Amino acid sequence: KASAAQRTERQRTLPPAGMAASWETLRLTLEGADGAGPDFAMATTTMMNELSCDSPTQLIPLLAGMLTEAIRREDEEQSKKLAARARKGSAFGRYIAPVAGDIAESIQANLRESAVAQSREDAVATAMRRRMRTLRVVFDEAAAAVAVGEFLEGYRSESFAAAVQAAKAERDSHTSPTSSFLADIDSVCLRTVLRPLLPRYGFNGDAAGFAEMKTCLDALVRGNHHLAALKSDMNKAVLETFHGA
Repeated sequence: KASAAQRTERQRTLPPAGMAASWETLRLTLEGADGAGPDFAMATTTMMNELSCDSPTQLIPLLAGMLTEAIRREDEEQSKKLAARARKGSAFGRYIAPVAGDIAESIQANLRESAVAQSREDAVATAMRRRMRTLRVVFDEAAAAVAVGEFLEGYRSESFAAAVQAAKAERDSHTSPTSSFLADIDSVCLRTVLRPLLPRYGFNGDAAGFAEMKTCLDALVRGNHHLAALKSDMNKAVLETFHGA
């Protein structure tokens, strides 16, 4: 059983009944009901009431700060995991450890210099990584609609049509093409249109970022007829350009 002192401390740290009820309401809005997903409108209203906010814009500094802090903590956790793996050492490091003499010392010195050079870039790299993560977090239906609009504009450009013609000519010049038609499409789309645009929305401008963006977009399209129509127009523009080249 808990002691009297423990019960007193527990009661002291518990929130007032009204506040506890509000937190329970907030928790329920985030869980959603009947599979409808989180009710962010109710969550916003609950937070405004509890924080005595006259306008929802008063929540923005708090939410922005909380998002930044959450991403910082997530990033630090991942960095700690990577550091723990690095401390175990690589197979190469374990191989050279027993080696004596100038060769081992030279190798270790080069590794130390590389580590120092890398550390100089850590601050900028960390800030960029967290910024990209923030953009991905806020990649919602509205952001996706803007992104698809930009992609569509690129796919209707003359430079994209020229790139498609060049890719098709390259493919036709081989009697036994080594890549698939869909792979050709993805390659030209990424190289010509998407590479500079993807980072605006928090995705890397490479094949991995392209795949991640498509996964996020597919999830957002479900149940959003407007976004689904935009995506359909985008895919249609790409295929028409390839088939018409």
